[in-house]
Amino acid sequence: MSSTEQGKRWYDGAMQTVTRSLSQRSLTGMDSPSEGTQRPPIPMSASFGSIDIPFLNRSSHGKKESLADTVKTLSEENQRLTETAAKLEDEYLSQIDNSTQSFREQKNLLNEQLDIKEKQIVELQERCNSMEALLRERDAGFQELKTEAESYRRTLMELEQKSRHLDTGLREEKKESGGSNDQIQEEKEELLALREQCHHYSAQLTELNSQLAVLQADAESKDQSKNVEVRDLRVMNESQQEEIDSLRQHLEQLQNNLSSQKEKYENSLKSLKEDLETTKVESSKQVTELSKDVERLEKENQALKKPKSAFEEDDNEDLMARVESLERERRMVDDDYQRRISKLQHSHKLALQELQEELDARENELRKLRRERSTAEVTEDSRISEMKAEIQKLKIDLLQASRVRDEEEEFLSDRKSMEKEISALRVKLEERDATIASFTSTSNTLNEQVVSQKNELCSLRSVNSAVEVARLKRELEAKAKVEETLMGQFQQLRKQAHSTHEELAHLHTMLEQITAEKNRLERSLDEACVSPDKVAAEHTRRQLQERDDAIANLVKQSIALEKTIRELQDELSFTKKQQALMQENGPSSVSSQEVSQLRREAEVFAGQVIELDEEIDSLRKSLESKDGEIADLKRVIHKLESSSGRRSAALSSRDAMDLKAELDELKEANEVQLEEIRLLRRRARELEAQADQVSRAQHEASTIRFEAEQLKDSVATLSKEKDDVLNELNTLKKRYEQDIATMKRELHAAKTQQSRSIVELEDELMIRDNALAQQKTGNIDEMELQGLHDELSTLRQNFASQSASLESANSTIKELESMIANKSSVDTVRYEEEKEELLAEIESLHEQLESAQLELKRVEEQRFIIDDFKAKLESADEAREASEKSIVDTYERKLSLLKLDKDLIIDKLRSELMVEKEGNTEELNEFEDRIKEYENEISELKEELKTQVEERESRIFSLESTLEAQEQLLKNMRIEMDHLQSSMDITAETRRKQADDMQQDLLEVTSKNAKLEREIDSLKAQSEADRLKYESEVTSLQDKIASLESASFESHQDDTDAKMEARLQAVKERLEKLSWRNTSLKEENMELREKLLKAEEVANQCAVQDQEEISALKARIEEQTLRIQELETISTKSRTPSRPRAIFSPPPAPPQSTNRSVERRPSNRLGGILSLGKRSSSVPRGTTGEI
Repeated sequence: MSSTEQGKRWYDGAMQTVTRSLSQRSLTGMDSPSEGTQRPPIPMSASFGSIDIPFLNRSSHGKKESLADTVKTLSEENQRLTETAAKLEDEYLSQIDNSTQSFREQKNLLNEQLDIKEKQIVELQERCNSMEALLRERDAGFQELKTEAESYRRTLMELEQKSRHLDTGLREEKKESGGSNDQIQEEKEELLALREQCHHYSAQLTELNSQLAVLQADAESKDQSKNVEVRDLRVMNESQQEEIDSLRQHLEQLQNNLSSQKEKYENSLKSLKEDLETTKVESSKQVTELSKDVERLEKENQALKKPKSAFEEDDNEDLMARVESLERERRMVDDDYQRRISKLQHSHKLALQELQEELDARENELRKLRRERSTAEVTEDSRISEMKAEIQKLKIDLLQASRVRDEEEEFLSDRKSMEKEISALRVKLEERDATIASFTSTSNTLNEQVVSQKNELCSLRSVNSAVEVARLKRELEAKAKVEETLMGQFQQLRKQAHSTHEELAHLHTMLEQITAEKNRLERSLDEACVSPDKVAAEHTRRQLQERDDAIANLVKQSIALEKTIRELQDELSFTKKQQALMQENGPSSVSSQEVSQLRREAEVFAGQVIELDEEIDSLRKSLESKDGEIADLKRVIHKLESSSGRRSAALSSRDAMDLKAELDELKEANEVQLEEIRLLRRRARELEAQADQVSRAQHEASTIRFEAEQLKDSVATLSKEKDDVLNELNTLKKRYEQDIATMKRELHAAKTQQSRSIVELEDELMIRDNALAQQKTGNIDEMELQGLHDELSTLRQNFASQSASLESANSTIKELESMIANKSSVDTVRYEEEKEELLAEIESLHEQLESAQLELKRVEEQRFIIDDFKAKLESADEAREASEKSIVDTYERKLSLLKLDKDLIIDKLRSELMVEKEGNTEELNEFEDRIKEYENEISELKEELKTQVEERESRIFSLESTLEAQEQLLKNMRIEMDHLQSSMDITAETRRKQADDMQQDLLEVTSKNAKLEREIDSLKAQSEADRLKYESEVTSLQDKIASLESASFESHQDDTDAKMEARLQAVKERLEKLSWRNTSLKEENMELREKLLKAEEVANQCAVQDQEEISALKARIEEQTLRIQELETISTKSRTPSRPRAIFSPPPAPPQSTNRSVERRPSNRLGGILSLGKRSSSVPRGTTGEI
């Protein structure tokens, strides 16, 4: 798993958390209240990560849902919340793992970079050692060249001395005109040996000059190639600096984005804190409202007690029975109420315990995570300290490298001094060439003299007289003297040749040192050129990777921003729809059409995201292919550079110094770039620290939100429990009122029966009165009177029985009333005590709910309260109507039954009605006031929602502007990529053209080299023909001398003198012509060598241009390099002498003579000459082999 992929994954996770926090913030911003008001809840889609609470957004005009449905919805929402919490925890852990992995990968990368730098330092040290070894070898070569030059000087001095002795001897021999043939032959052999040695030395000097010229040409060609390479490196550095500037700008943009995100998160935290404070205020308000509700319930209880007191004061038996039934029902209700309250308390305690356990578990998890994070930070700090120590080590290594550079500068100064010495030695070599030319001229003159002496000796041999013998003896004595002088000259020449040998050896050593230094510098330059190329390649690769990462991050940011914008747009559309629905008939649920539209939009968006990912993958593949092509190009360039480095031989001093200066500049630029990279790394670390702070803030915000959601859930459950308790109280009240109504009906039925019985009695009394009146009038018979009296007696008996029963009923009623009074007093005391306990428990519950009701949504509570109040109003209206109807019925029946107590009962009923109406009016007024307050709050909420919508629109506008800016950045990046592709295509075309031109130039150079080789072969053939002619002429002259020796000396003396003089003049002219021809040939050879050097320079330039070719021309370049190598081998073969042994072969042994004494002397001389010739011939061969 590469570092770039892990960095991308870490950045993706961070961006996902940021987008989620932004989305949650937007949701909390819509749901959380601000400035003392609360926003209405907006149902979000599940994909957006919010909670969808459909039962809260129902309209208040419909019917209430059952408790089972609410419990189901709450359980489902609780499951959703737990799942979201688990997801958030997993994401947080994954982010921590990704961050630790990214830190580890960064550490590994830094370790790899340190290893690479250590390897580079080791390579530099090896280069320095190799350079020092090359310098030592060059010094040894210069010393050997000096020794050889000194030996050559000595040999030349000895040759000069010998030539002088020979001149003196020849002159004395002319004077004395005597000598022997053996001595003349020995002298001839010595002269031939000296000539051959001179030729040999001159050939060696020419070869050395040619080698020096070749080395200079190679050095110049290498300097040119290095200059081209330095230019390329400068261009690469400039491009790298431009890329570094672009990366700096990108980092600054990232810092700005992170700072803006940090500010956003801080603002979100502030808003969350404000929301918490507002929820606290709202919870306090809710507690006050609950206390008001409790007071209202107390008032209702007191209002219920008032009719009780009225019934107690009433002496009526029906009212006493009613009071007893009411007391029983009240007790039942109180018992049920207490049981339910105990159950609710137990359930509330269990819920609080569960919440506390969950909170403790979450706090423990948070502590563990913080500890792990602290340990990870400690480990990271230790790793950072280790990295700092390694960086200090690298600084020390860099200081050592700077010291090595100073030593290299000292070495360059020494090299300059050595080059000055070499230039002085070159001047000396030129002077020696002049002396050698003078020696050759003198040797030619000596040869002419030897020829004349041979002619004279031939003439002397033809003479047989004694005078001629005496003359010959005198000439021999003179020749002996001349030989002594020649021996002195020969010794001087030997000394000169020895000095020249020593000087040549010193020059050879100097040349070897120069070559070693040249090789060392070439290696160092090659390595310096290769290592910057490697560094540049790595730097370009990293820059491309960073650019790919930046492009991917920008694309992902744009995708995330597009997601947030679309989600915000969906939210806006949804809020607008919801506002319209609320303005019409309150909030309603989302339709299926909207859900399908949202799903379609999500699918379209997913398709767009997939297409963008495919485009990004294609871009990455194209970049990777380009990276591979660039790597191939660099490999080919490295191969060409290595081949050109092998072909090159030496470097010039000034160009080498320029290259060193340019290398120092490049090193300084690299150091500056390294410092800039370090600064960028520091900035990246700071950004990572800021990202950690942001992630911490996000984690804290997520924990706060999770706790708030838990509190909301607990508050919702408690509010539901409270609603259930209130509903139960309402049901109990209804039952109580229904029981009161049944009791009233029973009393009414009893009263109706009593009234009927009373009416019957009154009818009977009326009948009796009528009968009495008729009796009084006398119109009625006695039988009728007896019947009437019987009926009266029966009626009286019935009345007495009824009165007795009434009295017994009244007594029982009184007893029951007394019992009820006693019980009611005890029960009332117990009821009041229980009520006080319940109130205390309710207050304790309220105090416990205060902590849980911090983040309860006010609009939801208002809706619940409105629904409750509406239900209470309806129930109160129904109860009032039922109570009014029951009271009216009861009092109408009482009026019909009890006409006597009619007024009192009506007054009592009117007083009760007035009290109840006053209570109802007060409640209605309170409800109306609350409804007005709620309407005002709803209007304020609407205004706040409008302001929030405007703020959201402004945010969306700002996000769109940022998106446009990022899209512009992406466009700019694409334009840059297109520009780079076009520039690469242009360079490829230009390099193809250059390759074609180079092929043509190579063909021309090969043709020129062939022509020059042909001219060299022709010149060699001409020189061999001239040599053969010269040898044939010498043999013919020797034959003539032998023929003349057999003839008479005296007769032909004058003729021979004239002939000898003519021949000497002809030979002199011939020698002058030959010398002129030799000089012309030398000039022509120099011109040809210059042409060859130019051709080699052109070939080197072609090689340098080959280095700048593209990978598309690999095969052609390799073929051309092979051709160039073949041409170089051919040129080296043509440069090396074809027949060194034939040219520098030792002279042949002289012929044996009859005189042993004479034979010993020349043999010794010839042995010394031959040994000297062997030494002189052996030294240049070794030197040439070393060169």
